[in-house]
Amino acid sequence: MEQTNFELYQSVNKDFWYIKSRNDLLERFIKKYFSTDYNVILDAGCGTGFNFELLRKYGNVTGIDNSVHAINACREQGFQVIMDDAEDTMFDNEQFDLVVAMDLIEHCDDTKLIKEFNRLLKSKGFVIFTVPAFKWLWSDDDDLAYHRRRYTLEQIKNLFESNGFNIEFISYRYYYIFMPTTLLFFWQKFRRMFSKQKKNSLAFTPKVLNDYLIRIMTKENKELVAGKHFRYGSSIIGVAKKL
Repeated sequence: MEQTNFELYQSVNKDFWYIKSRNDLLERFIKKYFSTDYNVILDAGCGTGFNFELLRKYGNVTGIDNSVHAINACREQGFQVIMDDAEDTMFDNEQFDLVVAMDLIEHCDDTKLIKEFNRLLKSKGFVIFTVPAFKWLWSDDDDLAYHRRRYTLEQIKNLFESNGFNIEFISYRYYYIFMPTTLLFFWQKFRRMFSKQKKNSLAFTPKVLNDYLIRIMTKENKELVAGKHFRYGSSIIGVAKKL
């Protein structure tokens, strides 16, 4: 991840619409698919630790990331984190009940990563994941985050199912804001004709829209967890269960 991107994520707080709506979605799916008993949870690609406060309500959480900046940011907040490679971790077999991979898979050798998740999970353990959708939506956001790819539903579904998982749920997300998001991504490309400076789309979010975006995404999250499948969106949410 570019330093400017890391600084942007450090500058926002848990009430920023992108973070708040993603955590809301994650918690809804944990409650639907995951036991609320004591669990061992891995936050893979934990970043600066936005998931920790939520995940700690559901068990013992360990975060891993390969960024020194991310690890330091987490440790400053008192979170239990380890510098590690998500594709080849130091953990024993079948150690975790749940792996959370929010916007991680697109950074990695995805086949190797999913096989590692399978190794780490106990029998019938879960992965809850998000990935960016549609290659044609590639933008400055992908370049700044060092993404390797964006996915279609079929691609990410096949990836899990060919590596020892059953897909319990999968859908596109950001459906209700898909058109403005798409226009923003294309505007980024147009802007690059006049400036070489890349800028994350989140940096263009007017603060006055924050509460509105939270309301829109809360509505969408409720529909997703109720089982609605959206036909398109700029991201994908999925729940996979180890066979």
